Amino acid sequence: MVQIYASTRAYLRRLQMLRITYKQKSQGISYLSKDPTTYYTTLTHTFSIDFNMSATTNGHAQPSNDVYWTTNDPRNTGVIGYEGAKPVFFRFVTTTTLNSTRTVVWQGTNNPNVEHEVAWLDWDSMNHLGTATIGRFQTPMTNLLQRGATQRCRIFAIPGDGRRFEWRRCESDPSRYDLYDGVGKLCASHTVYLQPQRSTVAELNAVMNYWFKEDEMVSEHGKRTTKRGRLLKSSPFFPSFQLLLTSIISLTINRWIDQNGA
Repeated sequence: MVQIYASTRAYLRRLQMLRITYKQKSQGISYLSKDPTTYYTTLTHTFSIDFNMSATTNGHAQPSNDVYWTTNDPRNTGVIGYEGAKPVFFRFVTTTTLNSTRTVVWQGTNNPNVEHEVAWLDWDSMNHLGTATIGRFQTPMTNLLQRGATQRCRIFAIPGDGRRFEWRRCESDPSRYDLYDGVGKLCASHTVYLQPQRSTVAELNAVMNYWFKEDEMVSEHGKRTTKRGRLLKSSPFFPSFQLLLTSIISLTINRWIDQNGA
């Protein structure tokens, strides 16, 4: 059974028991972390694996950045990996009450005790498409999966930016989704594993290889944060809206629909 960690702190506690080797893809060298609590030299709140496992160029000059899903439930999962030497961590948590269902997206920070709430999805009638809030932007979920050229193609736009991208579900392999930009350039590829893959920290159920860098577009106001499970007031820093975040959220909705026919 795949374990869902309640917070990034749980990842840290587990990784403190491990000596983690990180292969630096860009320079082709390896080093052993001396301090597993140092965010930029280890994945303190995520995990570490051999990046040769799935890194690919797929026609690009540089190898891909890779992030992994820790469960097969897109609404309740960790999304963890590296962008270059920088750890990437998102956590999707869905709660259902008598009248509502909400998926909250948390982003890890360089403090393993603190996460930022960067987005949430409010589902209608528990499982049907509702409203997405990404930073300070709110939009119907349907705007994150507009009909593309075929039934297997769904378009989304970056909130506040307007750039359009398209997830295309592979005709020959329904477990794969490819992300294209507005001019038809392949930006990312997502594959759901037929069988979970083992790593030192968690089972891996899917991977996204991507070849873009995070956006520099910045919003005006901060995110809500948690510190050891408690909500705090809005933080004073300025979050960046990433293509990575929006594409993962759109992918989450796509996969949920494809799995459940919502």
